[in-house]
Amino acid sequence: MNKMRPRVTKPLSLKLLGCVYYGNPFHSHEEGSIKNEIGLLWERFYKIYSTHMAELADVIVEKNVSWEVHIQTEELANAKDYTVFAGIQVSRPIEKPIAFFYKELPKTRYAVFEIKGREFMSSLNYIYNNWLPTSKYNESHGYMIWRYDEKAKHLDDPECTLQAYIPIEENKID
Repeated sequence: MNKMRPRVTKPLSLKLLGCVYYGNPFHSHEEGSIKNEIGLLWERFYKIYSTHMAELADVIVEKNVSWEVHIQTEELANAKDYTVFAGIQVSRPIEKPIAFFYKELPKTRYAVFEIKGREFMSSLNYIYNNWLPTSKYNESHGYMIWRYDEKAKHLDDPECTLQAYIPIEENKID
């Protein structure tokens, strides 16, 4: 794998609207499978989204872009349980409740990596075990985000490109 160089964003707070899963998302099917709990979460999201598209049109920040947030919990180390949020970026919460949750992530900078779908596991390994420890940054929060746009196809598609957003802050010098 080539050395990956991220783009670092200005501080931003993402406002998301979508569906939530908590548990071990890979207990029934492997990571990357559309049949695992994350795949089922996206299926549920798109079913709800398709029935409310008109209501959401004026709050969606980017059309045809979706976000998947993996939020670490204390249970992650022992039980492999954590929270996954699948949804869209919005400019504000919606007034009329629908079967979605609203999540506003803390304002922070992100290291954004372009990753080929087939290389997503080795790329994450590189980011967390090589790039982050040797960079001038630390993780600012216990989550990471996948951004999916028109380049995000099935992981086995050689044209598939994903964007990994890692929340960061500059290392503090003692």
